[in-house]
Amino acid sequence: MTPAPNTPRPRILILDDQPDVRDALSFILEREGMQAETAETSDQALDLAQCHSFDVILSDIAHPGQDGLALLPVLKQRHPTVPVIIISACLDLNENSAQAVALGAFACVHKPFKAEDVMTPVRAALEKRRQ
Repeated sequence: MTPAPNTPRPRILILDDQPDVRDALSFILEREGMQAETAETSDQALDLAQCHSFDVILSDIAHPGQDGLALLPVLKQRHPTVPVIIISACLDLNENSAQAVALGAFACVHKPFKAEDVMTPVRAALEKRRQ
């Protein structure tokens, strides 16, 4: 899904406290022609989202600062049109997913993930945003 020439590359914000996860997500997204920005903490993510426009936000559920579920309503209030996809390694993914969706998450992805586990909701979120 590489963007056509002269089409701006979708910009994705990745929030995860684990460098290897941030790197893996960046690699997956950039391989698909997207631009990835990363943050390690919720404060860093909020600062980046304040200064830059993003098409999708990928947020881990557990990271320093506000956890992903507490951060989600803040992101949705400040950036209501930006889809937020929650990433979780929590054992009770169904409970976390239901809570995240109730708070406004576009989708949830479980760790460990494959590239397509990430790209399917990202593509869907980008498509919804274009409508």
